[in-house]
Order: sequence, then C-alpha cells, then structure tokens
Amino acid sequence: MDPCPRFFRSPVSAGRASFRAVARVCVLLLALALLGASHGRAQEARERIAFVVGNTGHDGAAALPDAGRAAREIATALERQGVEVSLLLNADAATFSAAFESFARRAEAAALALVYFGGYGLRAGGSDYLLPTDLVPENVAAVQARAIRLDGLIARLETGDRPAVLILDASHALDLPAGGGLAPGLGAPVPRRETLIALSAQPGTLAPSGERHVFSVALAEALAGESESLDRLLSDLVETVRTRSAGQQVPWVTSSLSAPAFLDPFVPTDEDFARLAAMPEQQRAFVIEIWRSQGARFGPAEEARLAVLIEEATTPDAPQFSFEFIEE
Repeated sequence: MDPCPRFFRSPVSAGRASFRAVARVCVLLLALALLGASHGRAQEARERIAFVVGNTGHDGAAALPDAGRAAREIATALERQGVEVSLLLNADAATFSAAFESFARRAEAAALALVYFGGYGLRAGGSDYLLPTDLVPENVAAVQARAIRLDGLIARLETGDRPAVLILDASHALDLPAGGGLAPGLGAPVPRRETLIALSAQPGTLAPSGERHVFSVALAEALAGESESLDRLLSDLVETVRTRSAGQQVPWVTSSLSAPAFLDPFVPTDEDFARLAAMPEQQRAFVIEIWRSQGARFGPAEEARLAVLIEEATTPDAPQFSFEFIEE
C-alpha cells in the first residue's frame, strides 16, 4: 500500500501547502524505515566473537595444568559478557589451524574478534610462535614448519574496521635444546590496524612458575566484573599482576585502536534515540559522548537517524484541509 495519500484536485490555496506537508512526512517515514532496516541488519550481522585456546599436555614439553582450567574460566566470563566463544583445548597443529581459520572467516564480519591463548610461546629465527601440543621443538626448522606463527595470526585477524584483540599467556619456561636457535617466551609483536595485543609478561621475559598462573587468574576475574573498555581492563590488569607477583611478572600491552573496544557495549534503543532527539543541543552532545564512552557506536548512520527524529520532533503538525473532488 502506498504510504502517501493520493489527492485529486483541491483548491490551489490549500493544495500546495498540503502537498508539501505530506511530502515531508513521506520522506521522513521512508528515511526512518531505511535507517531502521540497515541498523537492524548491522546489529544482527556484527556479533562479538572469541577464540579461546588452552593447551595443557604437550608431546615435547612439560604439562601446563593451569592452561586448560584458565581457558574454561575465561570462556565462561566472556560468554557472560554476551560474547560467542569457540573453546579449544589441547590443540595439535592441524586442529588449531583448521579451527582458527574457521574463526577468522567469521571474524571478518564481526563487531569484535578476540583470541586468548594459554600455552607455550617461543622464538625461532627472529619470529614468535605458539606451540601446538603435538610439536617437539627440536630445532628452528621444526618450529618454522609446524608451529603457529604469531604475526600470521595477527595479520589474518586484521580488517581495519573493527577491533582485533589478542591476549597471550604464553611466556612460560620451556626446556629447549642448547644452541638450537630457540628461546622460550615471546618478543614484542607489532599490532596491525585496529589491533590490541596483551602478553602475560614483558617481551623477552618469562612468568614465574606456579600451580596457578597469576595473569590468567587475574584476567578471568577482570572479565567477570563490570563491563569496561578492554584498553582500561588490560591496563588495570598490568598493575594487578605486578602487585600480586611482587613485581616478578609485569604484563605488556600494545595497541593501534582508534577508539575504545568493549566486550558488552551500550546499544541505545529506539526509546533512547527518541529521548535524545527531544533534548537541547548542548545536552544532546553531552549524552552522545557518554554513550560513546560506554562503547555505543555513533557514526554517520546514527547521526542520520537522530537528524530524522529531530526533524520529526520540531516539525509542526500539518494543518487539516478538506478537499473537494471535481468531476471532469
């Protein structure tokens, strides 16, 4: 059904004014319909997803009993924040690669993609690698052939238009052949566009050994708390781990994010937008900044949506006219 009423002939004095008023209403209705549809599709399509890995048993290294337990706790905390989690435990090279590639394809259309890895990291030939459970790190060639290269993961997650977050609890002591060109732990990975990276210890250093990993325990606790930006959460985590380890372990964070990233961002409702449109301009700007500080997206589409509502709120009701039908 055509939403705009059809008019036949009317007195000129009333007809032109009425036509303009009705045309304006029709344009506003159409804009709202289009914006609402596109906003709904974006909200449905852009989910927040996480890939959580905990490697406990290894063919070529001592077991890390806490890695699997921590991965489960972190996965649970993320799910409670509304994040869709893929949990992978004790992953060999083939399983990790297949699962990560599946995750990376989904992450291309996500609003946020997060990877957590608990296990061993090591350096070989100047690059950082994550150790799958079935690899015995005998030499550089073996690691380069079958380990998970970290800069490859970072590059695969990059899209440039949404946050990619990597949190790596991989700085653990690892027995390696002497003189083999291998070193335990991780260096300083370089973030790509819109990427946030956190290591459980400073580049080139190792976390102290213990039954429970200080970093992963503190991370799970932080994720279970009130929602805040990941930048702030990880910054606070650095100080928490430093304090709990008496300065023996200091996490490292680097970021190229252009705006704060949230696991559970504020999403304004239609009612929120209607109230915003009714506010004075100065108060409206203040509220928008509060929304943004809570993770709300407020880009060109949201600005256009607000403009339509403001126009609607400030446009007086069209006058009522009577029309006469003229038969030819």
